[in-house]
Amino acid sequence: MTEQWSVDQYRAYLHGTYAQHLLQRAETDLPPPSLTHKAFQAAIVRLAKAHHWKPHFTVNSRKSPSGWFDLVLARPGDPLVIAELKVGKDPLSPDQEDWWRILQAVPGIEVYVWHGPGDFPGIEARLTQPRRDTRC
Repeated sequence: MTEQWSVDQYRAYLHGTYAQHLLQRAETDLPPPSLTHKAFQAAIVRLAKAHHWKPHFTVNSRKSPSGWFDLVLARPGDPLVIAELKVGKDPLSPDQEDWWRILQAVPGIEVYVWHGPGDFPGIEARLTQPRRDTRC
């Protein structure tokens, strides 16, 4: 079940987590107070695109093998970012844990499990970092 927050409660939460000016930036829309998986992913995709990441995600995975993560982000000069998105405290499934172990061992890939809304400041910090290698 998704926790329902008022806009004022959510803004107060965010203010306590990182600087107020981040709320006013035009380049990204923060996830809404009553967060769904779809809204959480959409907020991350908007943020990623604003910082020149190319996102990939599956819209309907019913015919795909289970366990693959929700989001893949690529940007020249950066490691590939693969993230599983969770709203609330849902754990990884056994198939996702298998993928986690495999992907952790692959050079050039960063693997994350991002929980919304609490992890959004860290997600923002990662995706807004300057490119690590501009030679690409």
